[in-house]
Amino acid sequence: MCSSDLFVEHIQSRVDDLRVAVQAGDRETLMRDSHNLKGVAASFSAVPLANLAAELEASSRQDDLSNAAIVVDRIQVEADRLREYAVTLGVKTG
Repeated sequence: MCSSDLFVEHIQSRVDDLRVAVQAGDRETLMRDSHNLKGVAASFSAVPLANLAAELEASSRQDDLSNAAIVVDRIQVEADRLREYAVTLGVKTG
């Protein structure tokens, strides 16, 4: 399995982890996981996803989780779009 297959396969679990952290108010996990997602997304040129992850990381660093759930919802939309696009390229999605 190539790295793009793995990225697409695991994107939903990454989003789920972010959602759990938001619900728990776990700023440290949000900061760490959004930073990780930002880097991985950028390495695959998934710029909208990387930008949203960067937004979530920045707000977590500033201890402002007021819009975190909204940003995670937007991350979910981008993750879904990414999976749909990956399928058209023949990437295995799980």
